[in-house]
Amino acid sequence: MPDLIPPQELLDNLHDIHLPFIVGWWPPAPGWWVITLCLIFLSIACWRAYRRHQRSLKVQALNELKRLSTSQQPSDQWITSLSALLKRVAISRFGRSSTASLHGQEWLDFLNEQGQTDFFSLSQGLCLGESLYQSSTTPQIDQQALLSAARQWIKYTC
Repeated sequence: MPDLIPPQELLDNLHDIHLPFIVGWWPPAPGWWVITLCLIFLSIACWRAYRRHQRSLKVQALNELKRLSTSQQPSDQWITSLSALLKRVAISRFGRSSTASLHGQEWLDFLNEQGQTDFFSLSQGLCLGESLYQSSTTPQIDQQALLSAARQWIKYTC
């Protein structure tokens, strides 16, 4: 008859229970990598679409400004066209609610603030304010200075 091993010896030969390893957060499962990559690609696509829209706004505004520089309109109509162009750019860039109602000195202050300049509160830029709506004769203006300031404002804000 085989030798029977006493139960105490059998118990002494048993190993202690080992707990499984704790599952850490790194490295993530493959599904999280896929989701992360999709979010990155989506963010890049949205950013590129936004930049493309901004560039097209800038290009369109600069093209219209170039067309305005070669137009042969009377001074008062030319100033009105320039102000309307700047207003359209401002509405497209900063929203209708914050820019559409601006006129006079508020409009000039907005142009100065957004363009980081003070040109629009100086003598040549003042014609885009209240004098735009007055029926008196338009003072002599330097169209090239106004075009240059408008071009810089559009490039800076867009």
